[in-house]
Amino acid sequence: MNNGEKTIIAFIMGAALGATLGILFAPDKGSKTRQKIKDEGQRVVDNLEDKINQAKEKLENFKATAEQKVKEYADKAEKKMKEYTEKPVSGNS
Repeated sequence: MNNGEKTIIAFIMGAALGATLGILFAPDKGSKTRQKIKDEGQRVVDNLEDKINQAKEKLENFKATAEQKVKEYADKAEKKMKEYTEKPVSGNS
């Protein structure tokens, strides 16, 4: 996980904590407060799931690109080896 992802997660968690504290100190009935906390918690979970899915998608794209590049380089290397091994040896006899 890079610093940008850590920052985003920290921001989301901080926002969730701030919203939860704001709800707890708001002058509402207990049932309304619990429902607000539940809704906010679900929103945070949904946001985290979205971020995780985006990260997975990026990782899968990176993996596919890396595999393609490895295949391209392996093919180039194999072609060069064939050229080298099939090249006639010139001698001064």
